[in-house]
Amino acid sequence: MERAFLGAALGVVLCAGVQAGQWAVLVNGHAMHLEETKKGSDNEDNYGLGIEYGFTPSGRLRPFLFANGFRDSNEDPSYAVGGGYRLRLIDRAIYLDGGFAAMMMTRHDYRDGDPFPALLPVVTIGVGAIGMNVLYAPDIGPTVPLIFFQLRIAPAESRR
Repeated sequence: MERAFLGAALGVVLCAGVQAGQWAVLVNGHAMHLEETKKGSDNEDNYGLGIEYGFTPSGRLRPFLFANGFRDSNEDPSYAVGGGYRLRLIDRAIYLDGGFAAMMMTRHDYRDGDPFPALLPVVTIGVGAIGMNVLYAPDIGPTVPLIFFQLRIAPAESRR
C-alpha cells in the first residue's frame, strides 16, 4: 500500500511540475470526532505530513493537488492523494477559501486497506504564509463524522 501511495505522490509532483504554481507543506495535527466513536475512544492526534501543489490561480479559483500521510484515529498509518478547488472568498490581510477535495484514501481497518474515494468540503483560512485547512468527513464507514485540522505552510502565499 505504501508503494501505491508513493507512486501517487510522485504523480502529483510530476503533474504539478508542468505549470507554474506554488508548493505548500501540510502538517496534520488533530481530528475532532463529532459523535461517540465506534470503538469507544479514538486517537484525535492525527500527526503526519503532506505536500500540496497549488496551480496558478485563475481569478478567485485555486486548483490544487496533494499527497498526505498521517496516523489515523486507530493509530494506524493512513494515506490520501487527490486534488480539488478552493474559491477565494476573502482576500485581505486574512484570506478565506472554501471548496472541496476529491481523494483516494487508505485505512488499515476499512476495505482491507484498499484505496477508497472520498469527496470532502474544505475551508482554508490564513494570514500570509500560514494557513489552516479544515475538512469535514461524514460517517463514511471507517469512522464517525469528524473535523480534520491541517496546518498549511506556503511561503509564496503572501505574493499570490
